[in-house]
Amino acid sequence: SFWLGTWGGDTKLAEAFGIATPGEWQKGNYTPEYLAFVKNEAIRNRYEHRSMAFSDQPFWPSMDVTKVFWKDGGYVYDYTLLDKLVSTVEEGYHHNQFQITCLGIAEKTTKEDGKELVLTSTIKVLNPDGSSNAERSFSSISTDDPRYLKFIGDFFEAMSLHLQEKGWLDKVYFKVVDEPGKGLSAPALRLNEYIKRRVPDIRLNATFWDPKISKKMSKAEHIELPIVTSWTLSLDPQTVQEETRKGRDFWLYNDSKIRIDNSLMEARKMGWLCYFHGARGYMHWA
Repeated sequence: SFWLGTWGGDTKLAEAFGIATPGEWQKGNYTPEYLAFVKNEAIRNRYEHRSMAFSDQPFWPSMDVTKVFWKDGGYVYDYTLLDKLVSTVEEGYHHNQFQITCLGIAEKTTKEDGKELVLTSTIKVLNPDGSSNAERSFSSISTDDPRYLKFIGDFFEAMSLHLQEKGWLDKVYFKVVDEPGKGLSAPALRLNEYIKRRVPDIRLNATFWDPKISKKMSKAEHIELPIVTSWTLSLDPQTVQEETRKGRDFWLYNDSKIRIDNSLMEARKMGWLCYFHGARGYMHWA
């Protein structure tokens, strides 16, 4: 009934042991040795410690684990790499007992005429022969741009069908942008709302640390899983308690006090905080 997990760490360990080359995951290069390490060592270790929520660097840019082609006047998607990574988690002892959190959607932010915007990541669209289709590709445009909204709506309609076919629809969460501050909460929420309106079955979560936006993000109906730092929670416990009493899922993630050279009590208190406030899970930044 309680989800425990970490963000990151497994690929860094593989790099430290010389099993993976630093930066290769960003190119989509995953050797059999790397996948075997993740499955047989990292995920086995997680399983033995009841850590069933998973997120690591290869999953963060969701557009990098799905190839997008423009063919016959429409988008066509290749999920080979996504399926390989999710299957590694599923086969690594978890067997339908896992959740994958935080496949990133947008990743850059900027200010334009004093107005803060959420920008797209680089989205590479390919021709059928594998060459780049510059006309259909995106790079750092506003997520409010109609061209991008049309693309992302089509993307998630297809993604929803694929995840459903694989039996993973309730296992995978996507995230618009990590830890938006006060100025970025509005464009982030607009994109969350648009995606859910187009594709209600897609699951979205949100990580946020800014107590100034806690109420807005926590109560957003189009975010299935708010994930809030314990520091934010301590400044606004009422919102979380109100939502959890309604049956809303909430998770916590770590605050700055949970460091390896601090008192162990700082880490142990997280379980108590989750129980006291009704949170259903805890994700540690690793």
